[in-house]
Amino acid sequence: MLNKKLLSLAASAALVAVFAGCSGDDGSKGVDGVTTTDLYTPATSDFRTPVQAAAEQILVAEGLTVEYMTRDVANHADMGEFYPYGSLTPTHFITCVESGHEEIDSATGKLNPSVQSIDLETGEVTTHVRGMERCDGARVTPWGTVLVTEESGADGAAYEIIDIMNVNDHQVTDRAAGTIVDGIGSVTASTKVIKR
Repeated sequence: MLNKKLLSLAASAALVAVFAGCSGDDGSKGVDGVTTTDLYTPATSDFRTPVQAAAEQILVAEGLTVEYMTRDVANHADMGEFYPYGSLTPTHFITCVESGHEEIDSATGKLNPSVQSIDLETGEVTTHVRGMERCDGARVTPWGTVLVTEESGADGAAYEIIDIMNVNDHQVTDRAAGTIVDGIGSVTASTKVIKR
């Protein structure tokens, strides 16, 4: 089951890579002569509905099947990597969420999701870090940490997440000062997420 999920996730990542390679256009020009309409069904008014099957959204070669691993990943999920580093049987896919720094719940002070993981066996999504500005790079290190970066010009930063599977909802509350707390509404400094 895990190998099928990895293949499905790898195929999705490959499609994202193809679309990302279409710099300077909306994706309709394609790469190396392959247009995006050769790879997926173009958007219509009912594109990406909550009940839509994956096969209704993506055209695949005859004999292949597709399915959603999860529908709970934050909007704008972007660059990612398998975890743990170098494993032939990874357990998670770590992804950046390329959205702006914003408060999404004023009652709790909850900030935008920035770094999430997808459990490759269950599809469960966990938010590890919140409050970054346009997280757009995630790398798993050989020493077991995860490095993530912001794509936000001169004030962008890099953060290192130590023991990511035990980090949940840590928040970057002040990007300039590098203030990171260990939970939503917390005032306790994080010891597991460090601005570099």
